[in-house]
Amino acid sequence: MTVLVEAKNMEVTQALRRHVFQQAQRLTRLGKKIVGISVFLETIPKKSNDPHANKVTFKVRVPGKDVVVMKQAVDMYQAIVEAAHGAFRQVRKLAERRITTARRTAEKTFLI
Repeated sequence: MTVLVEAKNMEVTQALRRHVFQQAQRLTRLGKKIVGISVFLETIPKKSNDPHANKVTFKVRVPGKDVVVMKQAVDMYQAIVEAAHGAFRQVRKLAERRITTARRTAEKTFLI
């Protein structure tokens, strides 16, 4: 799994990069095949206490479908955590939906 970190209007520090990698590691716990993760960090030049000052976009590439989550927060680290959590939920939901669909088709072929 590759993790790509990009930024706009800011410099990606080692601490930010490490934090993104730690949050991306949570996705590997699902045990699903994840091809790669792209993280786009953006600082919007407004007031420093604006709740939409930092924007994070997580794009998780899974075979068959890409999961994209965008979150905004005052703190960049908090935005990264929220985006990673949202991506975790959506990837898990996608995997469970595929399992349910496979079970339903198997039951239908068994009954016939």
